[in-house]
Amino acid sequence: MKRSVVLISFVWWMAVSGPSFAAAEKTPEALEKQYEAERNPRKRAEIARELMDQRLEELRATIGIGTGTMLEESSLILEKYRAALERLGPAVREAAHTGTSKRTEVHLRSHIRELENMKISVSTMERPFLEKLLAPAIQLREEVLYSIMHPPKK
Repeated sequence: MKRSVVLISFVWWMAVSGPSFAAAEKTPEALEKQYEAERNPRKRAEIARELMDQRLEELRATIGIGTGTMLEESSLILEKYRAALERLGPAVREAAHTGTSKRTEVHLRSHIRELENMKISVSTMERPFLEKLLAPAIQLREEVLYSIMHPPKK
């Protein structure tokens, strides 16, 4: 009797949580397509944040490899992260929602902190490339903070 209850509860739990596991396994390319297809601005902002997380992981993996290869200004990984950051700005502006702006500000703050940590861990020759990613992230965070502090009047 106990085994059947445990088995049934396990199967129910897997059925309920199964779709969330599948959503967590989306590739960056799938997220880009989903972003383009999505019309809800809040959901677009959420997708853009997920895409930025994945692109940051790719960047972190490249820097953490330690193969001796240097980042290049035209590096594909840097361009992909920059593109993900550029998607987030318009999505948040279009959403014009305080909750979305607050989540985005926290998200950008953590990304800025992570990029600064990466900048410390790379050579001085590679730092300018990460600084070029940091500058627009800091600027977008300031814009989002301003929109939170000074919301548009209705």
